[in-house]
Amino acid sequence: MRPINMSPRTKEQFENIRQERKQQILDAALEIFAKNGYYKASISQIATEANISKGLLYNYFQNKEELLTIVMSDGITHLLRGYAVKAEGNVKAELKLMIEKSFDFMDEDQQHWQLYFSTMMQTEVQALVMDKLMVTLMPVFENLASIFGELGFENAFQEAQLFGAMLDGFGMNYLVNPQIFPKEYCIKRLCEIYQLNK
Repeated sequence: MRPINMSPRTKEQFENIRQERKQQILDAALEIFAKNGYYKASISQIATEANISKGLLYNYFQNKEELLTIVMSDGITHLLRGYAVKAEGNVKAELKLMIEKSFDFMDEDQQHWQLYFSTMMQTEVQALVMDKLMVTLMPVFENLASIFGELGFENAFQEAQLFGAMLDGFGMNYLVNPQIFPKEYCIKRLCEIYQLNK
């Protein structure tokens, strides 16, 4: 029997495999963090969920904190897609679209939102990721401040932060209890607060 001629993998193939494995671990980490919370989650649970050994996981990530930071940062980037929408020349329409898209993305990606809200509610866990998250969030707040400035708010940046806090509050309650806080009502109330339907 002749041996099968298998050519060695290229650098590009190795890199693709490495990236796929990293994503597999990050997906598993999101699942475990969202289900168990940061403190109850363990590297062993994440490795099991990713269907790899604990030792192999450490070839890709240093520790649980690094995993949380990357999962949160990737999640925030994904969740903030709604803030990239534009309604040329109409800041009220742009803000309304941001609100609507935010709730749509909550529906599409509940795990990231659950992780985001649970992390924000735990001061010690929040401190682990806040520096990196602020790099992602600051351009969003600056864009919102620009919108609120155009809407005539004197302290536009503070209003942008207040808007973010309200959206967080509405969003968290919607995800926890959509019967009491239905999406349509939350969107309607936020639009009424900023008079976006006029």
